[in-house]
Amino acid sequence: MKVPYGIFGLLIIALLFGIIGIYVRWLKWMSVMIMPLCMLGATLGLLVLFLKMSASMFWWCESENYGFWGSFFRAFPFFFFVLVQIMDFFILKELMVKRSGSWLSKALFWIIAVVYFLGFLVSIYGFITLMFRFLWQVILSLCACIGLSMFSGNIASRPASSGAPRMYEGANGQKFQNSHDAWSHRQQQNNININNKNRGWL
Repeated sequence: MKVPYGIFGLLIIALLFGIIGIYVRWLKWMSVMIMPLCMLGATLGLLVLFLKMSASMFWWCESENYGFWGSFFRAFPFFFFVLVQIMDFFILKELMVKRSGSWLSKALFWIIAVVYFLGFLVSIYGFITLMFRFLWQVILSLCACIGLSMFSGNIASRPASSGAPRMYEGANGQKFQNSHDAWSHRQQQNNININNKNRGWL
């Protein structure tokens, strides 16, 4: 499936002719004819894509296909696309309603606006869907970073072991590597002390 460049192009053409119609009076009639055709063509393309693919029509800026940063930068043209849709609407309103006294022109504008609004709803749906996905991924990434930093902090706060073997204390503070040796030394020292006491009584 290709990126819908044609829909983008129609909206850009409508925007350009709308600007020309505002600033060049003698070309206003051309803008009033070309803008609605381009806007309705873009709307029809959006509706057809949405009916065929639903939310997957925005595959070209989904994180599942291009990762977070890839989809983030690819979504900028889509945000610009929504902005152009809004600008086209207000420029066409300026040309057909505010700068025209004809009731027929005003009636045609509101008919076009109703159809155009359907395509705008599709774009807003895609915009909100992408924003929620980006925010969800940002929240998950922040939670992962916080959890990792807390885990690393707990490891760093643990006292480092010296690696020295455990020593056991015998009699008179003498150290032994074996607990049995330390116990035997204490017993020997106790026997010596008892014998010394007995000799003192004698």
